[in-house]
Amino acid sequence: MATPGDSSDKKVAKSKLYFIIATVLLFLLALLWSVDGSFFYLISGPVVFFFYLGLRNLPNQQRERPHQRQEQPRYSNPEPSFGDRVESYIRSEQSDFNKSNSKLPPSRNTKRLFVGCIVVAVFGFFFISLIISIFASEDISYYEIAEQYYYSQAYDSAYVNYEMASKEDAQDDKPFIGMGNVAFDMNRFDSAVSSYNQALSINPDNSDIQYKKGLAFYYQQKYDQAAQTFMDLFQKDPAYFDALQKLGDVYYDQKRYEEALKYYDQAYANGVRNNWICYVSGYLYEVKGNTKKAIDLYKEALSYDSTEVDIYTRLGTLLPGSDGDFFRKKAAERSQQ
Repeated sequence: MATPGDSSDKKVAKSKLYFIIATVLLFLLALLWSVDGSFFYLISGPVVFFFYLGLRNLPNQQRERPHQRQEQPRYSNPEPSFGDRVESYIRSEQSDFNKSNSKLPPSRNTKRLFVGCIVVAVFGFFFISLIISIFASEDISYYEIAEQYYYSQAYDSAYVNYEMASKEDAQDDKPFIGMGNVAFDMNRFDSAVSSYNQALSINPDNSDIQYKKGLAFYYQQKYDQAAQTFMDLFQKDPAYFDALQKLGDVYYDQKRYEEALKYYDQAYANGVRNNWICYVSGYLYEVKGNTKKAIDLYKEALSYDSTEVDIYTRLGTLLPGSDGDFFRKKAAERSQQ
């Protein structure tokens, strides 16, 4: 025959189980609702339900409060006055009340009220968040959310939201560009090329994306595909001179120096000026024996970046006597840093 104590223990065990389930669901909700807002609607209901079951199964018991009344003090005076008896009685009653109340244990109802307040606070937060997300969803798109994640470098969340945006409008190239950029930044170049191809199928005139596609091939050392992509880009957009420099890089990496120098010269003649193109072109002219051209390009390279030790060393070698002293001194100083 079950005793009242056994029934109470079973209720406590059930209550704990329901609270554990609700807590696990809350963790799942925290993990998944940033991926897709629909998870909030799917999980928040069961969370509330299991918290309710947990509260409902808390046993409603209250311990008896010990309240022992002290014996009345005995007076040495066999016949105390009426005033003395009243004062003594009041002091005794007050002492008994203070002692009994100082030892009162917290009741189950107090605990239940405390847990209830916590639950109300938690679900109040989620309810407010839900209302905010509902109204915010009217003003912000998946693409805008993805952009925020992308610039915060939260790439996985950015990719998911770009993908959701691409499903909303399959004729918009921007979500595919975003997916490609996320994959590119994570060195997933095959995936980047695939997304860029989807974007180019929608907008084939996007030169920047064709350039990024060429870079993805280049960083994978797929030189033939990279060269073809950059050539196609330059033929389609003759003002895209950065493609000429990258063609030079493709051939330079393959040690096809004559072809590399041809494209570097074309890029340089069309205004592409930076430390790298001047440095590598200077080196190639030095190898060809054109010292004057090499010196001019090395000096120009230093005007863009004055920290390259090898350029000081080469100028110190190419310029004899006092003309090279400055560069030899700088090379020695820089190499010691």
